[in-house]
Amino acid sequence: MEIISPLHQIFSISAACLRCMRQHYNSYGRSICGVKLEDIVSKGDTVRVEYVVSLTSVQVIDQSKGRGPLEFEVGDGNMIKGFDEAVIGMKLNQEKTVTVPPEKAYGTKKGSHPLAGQTLIFWIKVVGIDRDKI
Repeated sequence: MEIISPLHQIFSISAACLRCMRQHYNSYGRSICGVKLEDIVSKGDTVRVEYVVSLTSVQVIDQSKGRGPLEFEVGDGNMIKGFDEAVIGMKLNQEKTVTVPPEKAYGTKKGSHPLAGQTLIFWIKVVGIDRDKI
């Protein structure tokens, strides 16, 4: 029989909470960490993000500025895999920069897409999260 200390349980729950906010919540709709579940992006959510994508830190190739936020359903296959993975777990109004390798962007085979073989750098800010109420 394994003996687990209360401190070990807290750290185990906190680590699990970071991996999957929906698994560990209380009756008030908050995770153990205190974040509202509706403020965390998960697969199936429709999100709105502001973004800038570049090939280097200075070579911007696209951005949402001037067009409004990009809206998409997380995990439905319409976005590149690396972008989908980057937004999962983000909080409402959180910003982050992620580097997406070609394998999770447009592939490595040149000619299949103008950005094939390119590593993309995204700055992302989640500005809206919508989900179907069950």
